[in-house]
Amino acid sequence: MVRKTKCVTGTASGKTSVITASGKKLGDVLWVNDRLRMASLKKILAAWEALPEEERKPGLKVAYGPADPKRPLHRPPEGTLILMGQFRRFMANPDGSLRYTEQADYTPGEGQSGWERLREPAQDMMWIPRAEWQALLPSSPEKGKSYAAPASFVARLARYQLDPERGLGESVKFASVQPAAAQVTVTVEEVSDKELRLKLQGRFELSVKDPGPKGKVISYSPAILGYLTYDRVKQEVTRFDLLAFGEGNNSPRGLIVGKYYLGIFYELVKKPTEAQLVWPRGARDDLKQYLEPKPLVLTSRK
Repeated sequence: MVRKTKCVTGTASGKTSVITASGKKLGDVLWVNDRLRMASLKKILAAWEALPEEERKPGLKVAYGPADPKRPLHRPPEGTLILMGQFRRFMANPDGSLRYTEQADYTPGEGQSGWERLREPAQDMMWIPRAEWQALLPSSPEKGKSYAAPASFVARLARYQLDPERGLGESVKFASVQPAAAQVTVTVEEVSDKELRLKLQGRFELSVKDPGPKGKVISYSPAILGYLTYDRVKQEVTRFDLLAFGEGNNSPRGLIVGKYYLGIFYELVKKPTEAQLVWPRGARDDLKQYLEPKPLVLTSRK
């Protein structure tokens, strides 16, 4: 029904369609301005009132038929860990403490008109393939032992999961980033016959030049702290928390000029709902490239 009525948005701006219970599309609500919105709603209402009474009665039950097997729902590869992320920006008070962003922190235009939405937490998902999260586990765990996280895990963080664009727009800002620093170290905190607990620590220095006319450098330099718990009996990950927090400079889309702070938190989703099976933003352009990112090329700090 959704595909037939073409009521799915193709952009980040969203879309509102009005359809009947039987799957008949009455129209789209236009959100450009109040005049067009009211005109589109009046047109939709007129189309509703023109329907036969039987189609307008409450409680109408309709069989939509089976899903199209030629267009299956796309799911993460078998054994993939699914983490849900939250992104939020902060500003510093004169005494160094942090506060949520306010209207005055955003630039004129889009920043001022949408500041209340922009200050709220944004979401993204993270997929970690089976082979990669298994590579995070040491073959011979010893308490206190440290080693580097898989290169693909670090690259996916840098290119897709630490992207300051989330919550501001739909671009992928760091897809081709060449970081000045990108490292994650894994340390065995506890090990027993039943359980393995790991600690992840690291830091990133990510920056790109904005292609816009002003050419500002957009940067984000977070520290990383994470914890992973592995059930050795069931052979499954039972906890995976990952926190990134650090200074950003010149937000994407020019909505914040200068210094701000960005906090990102990912946590394991054990039994994902349909909404939590949505693709990570970074995977939507090229799934293979997202799941198997090319190694990072580090650059010297300028």
